[in-house]
Formats: sequence, structure tokens, C-alpha cells
Amino acid sequence: NKQTYGKAKIMPMMNITILHSDKDNLSCFARFSYVDELRNLVPLDSVIFLDDDQYWIPTFISTMLKEHKPKGMTTWYGKSFKAMTRYGKLFERITSWYGKLFKRGGGVIANYWVSSVPYDAIIQGQKYDEFPTFKYAGPGGSIIDAHLWTFRHQLLRLRWDLLKWSKIDDIWLSYVMDALLGWELRRLQPPLVPIDIGRIELSRYRNQVKHVISTNTTMQLMKLENNGNIRGVATFMDSTVDKQGVFEELQTTYRWDVHN
Repeated sequence: NKQTYGKAKIMPMMNITILHSDKDNLSCFARFSYVDELRNLVPLDSVIFLDDDQYWIPTFISTMLKEHKPKGMTTWYGKSFKAMTRYGKLFERITSWYGKLFKRGGGVIANYWVSSVPYDAIIQGQKYDEFPTFKYAGPGGSIIDAHLWTFRHQLLRLRWDLLKWSKIDDIWLSYVMDALLGWELRRLQPPLVPIDIGRIELSRYRNQVKHVISTNTTMQLMKLENNGNIRGVATFMDSTVDKQGVFEELQTTYRWDVHN
């Protein structure tokens, strides 16, 4: 709707529709399923995913639109991995040739929780020249080429034969884009990052993001009800979600080379 202030008419920058549905609970992956349905109704060039536990400064979306490029995604958060052993051992792949099994060395298991570009470095805008792209990219706070959904027979497997991974859509998305399509997972240029409302009560975090938001905005975020409980319901805090297990399986069984 138009808002009128005196003689001036302020046109909204975008129309926002909030949809809540418990049908076919696909957890985090529901957003990918929704975009798949939306493409049948309206033409889409790109898709922006935002998390509801984040605060974004007014220029966040416009900056992502400016940095967006085809055949890939741009996001503020991600991970990169150097070749190193986990548990001190190389893993061996087993292949079959004419009914016989052969072991062969094939790589090193990367640890999802050990990234060459740590969270603190991203928040503080460090190491961008060294890591302008990621191997794993978080979709919360990202813009993605909508042509990705034309590859739906692989992308949407988390609602079919890989339903058990529906809470781990971020790793699956990274695998599909990097390993299967060869698309770039680009890092949003610093210092722009969304604000994690669940961390805003931590003095160390407030100091890290003080270059992004004002003191007044920080104080308003700290006054939000239940902001201290947000992280408690986050998917990555769910003990039943085995991200490393999925990450390992994609490296071994699906042969995803995640090392830079």
C-alpha cells in the first residue's frame, strides 16, 4: 500500500508476503521447494535467501544485487578447506572393476568444522583477497542464480530419496553448485555482513560488528524479546543433525573434492 506523508507519496521498494506452512515439513529445505513452485508462476532471474534471526542494514540487499553474477551464488558466509588428514589418516576409496574390488588412495577427508577462513575473519572482513570464493557457502544471506532450479532432478533430491538430509540443505546446495555444476560460490565483499541477533548480547561480537551497525541499532537489537534463545533453536545446534557425517559421505561416496 502507498503511504502518504503530507503531499509526498512514498512508494514501497518491494511487496513482502509472509507465508507460513506446516505442510510437508522439509525443515530448511522448504525454501528450495518453494522457489521451485514459484518459478512456475513468475519469471525469476535470481533468488535471495535471508534468515529470520539476522538483522540487515538497509543496503544489504541492494549490495548483493550489484555483486551478483550468473552461474553461481554470492553470500557473506562460507568455508574453505586445505588438504589435511583427519584423525591423521588418508581415507581409501573402493572401486569396482569387472566385479573385483580395488582400494585406491583418493584424497583426504576434510572436517566441516575446520575452515581455512574462520568465522571471526569473515565478520571482521579479513582474508578476502586470499578467499574471494568458498567451497561451502551458507544460503542464509545469499543471492543465487535462479537457473539452479532447472537442475531440479539433483537439487531437489532432499525432498525425495535424500529426505534424511533435509536439515542440511546448505551442504547439499554447495555440493550441487560446486561439484556437479562447477559454479562459483562467491564471498560478499567486506565489510558487509548481516547481524546475528542471537550473538548481539556478547560484548566480543558487538565489538566485531561495530563497523557495520550503529550503537543505537545495537541497543535496539539487545532489547528484542527472547533474542538470547534464538541460537538454542538453530539447526546447526541440533545434536541430531550430523553435518560432518554428510560432509564426509559427499567426499567419499559422491567424490566431492572440497580442497582448495
